[in-house]
Amino acid sequence: MSRTLAPARFGTCLSTEQPLTVHQSDHFFVPYTALTCTAAPMFNPYGELLGVLTIAALHSPQPKSSQHLALKLVQHHAHHIEKANFFKEFGREWIVKFGSSQEFADVDPEFLLALDTSGHILGFNDHARQLLADEDVSAPEVSGPLIGRHFEEFFDCGLDDLGEFVLSRPTGQRSIRTASQHRTLFAQAAPPQDVPRRTRNRTPVSEPPSLPSALAELTGGDPMLLQHLTKVERLVNSNVSILLSGETGTGKEHFAKAVHRASTRSGKPFVAVNCAAIPESLIESELFGYVSGAFTGAQVKGKKGLILQAEGGTLFLDEIGDMPLPLQGRLLRVLAEREILPLGTVNPVSVDLRLISATHHDLVQLVQEGCFRDDLYYRLNGAVFALPPLRQRQDFDWLVNRLLQRKADGGPIPEITAEAMRLLRRHSWPGNIRELVNTLDFASVVCRDGFIRPSDLPELFLHLPPERLIDLHPKAADMALRADPHDLEFVLKRHHWNVS
Repeated sequence: MSRTLAPARFGTCLSTEQPLTVHQSDHFFVPYTALTCTAAPMFNPYGELLGVLTIAALHSPQPKSSQHLALKLVQHHAHHIEKANFFKEFGREWIVKFGSSQEFADVDPEFLLALDTSGHILGFNDHARQLLADEDVSAPEVSGPLIGRHFEEFFDCGLDDLGEFVLSRPTGQRSIRTASQHRTLFAQAAPPQDVPRRTRNRTPVSEPPSLPSALAELTGGDPMLLQHLTKVERLVNSNVSILLSGETGTGKEHFAKAVHRASTRSGKPFVAVNCAAIPESLIESELFGYVSGAFTGAQVKGKKGLILQAEGGTLFLDEIGDMPLPLQGRLLRVLAEREILPLGTVNPVSVDLRLISATHHDLVQLVQEGCFRDDLYYRLNGAVFALPPLRQRQDFDWLVNRLLQRKADGGPIPEITAEAMRLLRRHSWPGNIRELVNTLDFASVVCRDGFIRPSDLPELFLHLPPERLIDLHPKAADMALRADPHDLEFVLKRHHWNVS
């Protein structure tokens, strides 16, 4: 029977995102007019609809008010499911619980917030989402997604004061007021809990080795980058070819240089070649070089190609997807035989190098379209790493501060205000890190007294259109994907093509 009743209550609840009862004559389908169905929505910790909890009955009293208890019951259980999901998600973060009633604040809190160590909001249950929305009195130009906002924006309490709200203190001494509506709540703060490891014996589980400094400097703790770097650390001294993919400006060349610096080849050359920037008529001579008299206009002494210049070191081929098809065959020989044939000679020259390639194209699609050699692709993809776009990185604040420190170059470091940082977080960053560098360079120059304020940012940030807004929390981004096939493909790859 659940399949029969599902469309009425599910569809209405999904559409309104509100608890409701579809009772008897509320049904449009006449055979259902004897039924009563009650449903309540459930939300994930990022404010997205997770599912619907429903109950139904074949027979019930005529008045719709007879289902009031059923409505409260389904809301109650939906709330507890939300809480269980919330605690599972944020077991290793700061959790703040709030209740309107002093007697039930510790037993059954209505509001749940998860915070990172700097006080930024990571997640909430639906009651807390509504509470924060009511408290959000920001000006329209800075109002936006709640995730990523600071705890102190919504409560009359400093982050350093959360230690006073531990469970050991009486509930009456743990009152807190909201910043806008001045609503009094009773709070309980719980620090991150260590999740015990499952072990078959008492042998301690070894911690992952620390990364070389050249690799560790690439991130401030973004989980996806850390996962990549942990694998790369084991590959730096191998001859396995590395293929980097990602949107333009995500730092593919910086990643390649870090791999080079972390390897035993660090004392040898790092040669970067932009395959899209060299004219097709010159790319062969630029890569492979030539001997004296190889062609009209050639230098008298010949020329050493870029591949040979990378001898003993690393050759970085950027935008490899733009390499002409005829040249792809010659590059394949270099990878297979580890030797090159300069123009105008029949004597191959051995070469020892590490190859790292990068592209913002989908090489698999180019192979299917016949624009890229499949045999070359399988030579390049010994290890493939997809670098996350800036809008999905969890170390965004760290990256901003890191870039400001580099810009200062030993001088005073500009300090960015909370309002300006909020505007930066809301931007979708289509140009990724390259665009962020340009923005911070501009703000650092125009700011006064060492503080970067919203007025110091480019004009774009003061009037961001809705399509340029994004929630930077990666899980929320996964669940609120734009209709961009590249974003969808990125998330599928990130979760190893696990569609669920």
